[in-house]
Amino acid sequence: MRPGLNLAISTVRAWNNIGRHPRIVAPANASRTQIVFHNPGCVDILVAPVIVVHDPHERDDCRPDHDRPHWGEQLPDQWREHHREIPLQRPPVPVGNRPLHPGPHRRGGCLLVYGNGGDLPISGNVTMAWQAFAVEGGDHPLTVIELT
Repeated sequence: MRPGLNLAISTVRAWNNIGRHPRIVAPANASRTQIVFHNPGCVDILVAPVIVVHDPHERDDCRPDHDRPHWGEQLPDQWREHHREIPLQRPPVPVGNRPLHPGPHRRGGCLLVYGNGGDLPISGNVTMAWQAFAVEGGDHPLTVIELT
């Protein structure tokens, strides 16, 4: 047994089919106080919360380039002439939550669990759902231990 783990007050989930597409490996649990991801396989696995804090003015890789708001870009001369008296200011940033859609080429928000016995213990506010995917194709193992 790993130091600090009390299996009497925990839930152990075994996965043997973690592939390149994210899947939920730990549903939300309001009484969870710690979660440990253990990788007994030889391929690195990435884990991430399903919901993350989001600043709507940050670049979002799920949106096409032409839809992204960018406050530092040059405005057309006609717009500047028409709105000369109005100073351009960035509006207040409403911070909120949004789903995270990670993948092999979108790893922001993910945490790495190294292959060949890597452990990733996380404590604190870990009540949200967690997802995982492998950096290489195939079916790979992952063990998830939740302490409540």
